[in-house]
Amino acid sequence: PPYTSSFVPTLPGSYVFDAIATDDRGNTKVSNSSTVTAAFGTPTIAITSPKADVTKPNNAVRVTPNIPLTISAAATAGSGASVLIVEFLVDDMQVGTRTSPSSGNSVSGTYSFPWTPDLTMLGNHVITTRVTDTNSVTALSTPININVAPVVGTPPSITIVAPGNGAT
Repeated sequence: PPYTSSFVPTLPGSYVFDAIATDDRGNTKVSNSSTVTAAFGTPTIAITSPKADVTKPNNAVRVTPNIPLTISAAATAGSGASVLIVEFLVDDMQVGTRTSPSSGNSVSGTYSFPWTPDLTMLGNHVITTRVTDTNSVTALSTPININVAPVVGTPPSITIVAPGNGAT
């Protein structure tokens, strides 16, 4: 009778299989080797907020210091996996992580993190996000250029002069 066995790889890579048959007298025979490559689908991630101007991809998104900014990313795990962690990076330095989506599910969802740049961060920076799935496969988002800059000038003011307060 044919004999079968199963194997579920936990990491991508090549695996070599051999079968060894032993009869009732202890004689053995080794089969020819068979190599199988396990390839997991690659996860994907894309920053959804802040949004870059796709018509001017080199222009930086302006960010005001001391004003919270929500960084959001849409992450999808590779085949047969779930999202394990999403990392939020500014200039390649991790500023936060999320293991649960703010919407969607662990296979495909949106992950958000509030980040507040302070006055020490004035200037140009790069935001990226990185996803790691349960197959230990990672992917990095396309970077978003930001410019942390204070509000310039005095905000406009407005006064209603007519009709007066309480007029009918």
